[in-house]
Amino acid sequence: MNKKIIEVHNSTDLPKEKHFAILSFTTISVPGYDLGDPPESKNIVTYTAYLNQQDWEAEIQERTLSKSRGDWKAIVVEVPRITTQVNVQVET
Repeated sequence: MNKKIIEVHNSTDLPKEKHFAILSFTTISVPGYDLGDPPESKNIVTYTAYLNQQDWEAEIQERTLSKSRGDWKAIVVEVPRITTQVNVQVET
């Protein structure tokens, strides 16, 4: 069975239907802009989408049993269908 996992980097990567996801939170150190500036900490969030609930649950189980998997949260995502209606009315 092929796992359908999507690493989301921008809005076009997001599945258009309900899906399951894991958000992973990390912090990286970025060198200062100028010589002598202290390094800065940058927070990074990684969004991994799962189209199959069983794959998502298997990843949750693996992460739960592994203490080295860092800070993460599992979420279920309902994607709303947004429609636009234009009504033009002319009265004389």
